Amino acid sequence: MAQSTTCAGAAKAADAFVLLAEREPDIVISDQRMPGMLGTEFLRRVAELHPSCYRILLTGHAAVGSTLTEIASRVVEQFLTKPWTAATMDEALKRALITRADRGG
Repeated sequence: MAQSTTCAGAAKAADAFVLLAEREPDIVISDQRMPGMLGTEFLRRVAELHPSCYRILLTGHAAVGSTLTEIASRVVEQFLTKPWTAATMDEALKRALITRADRGG
């Protein structure tokens, strides 16, 4: 059975929240550093709005330590350090889809 995939993107957290109000996302990927809000805070709010959504954070090596609390609290379910490869992102998305399927999503 083929699956349909729709992607949407936003450059700012405020724009992303507009998109998130219009749909129920399966996966949200955020950079840690973006205009107006840290990625961890953005994903914390995403988790409140869409608790079943799988959340991935992109971060630089220096920021890894600061994301451990968010990972432990399940706000961030997976993180990728920059620079990441297409293969790494592919594996992260596969893991996210499997997790969503296991949740019944």
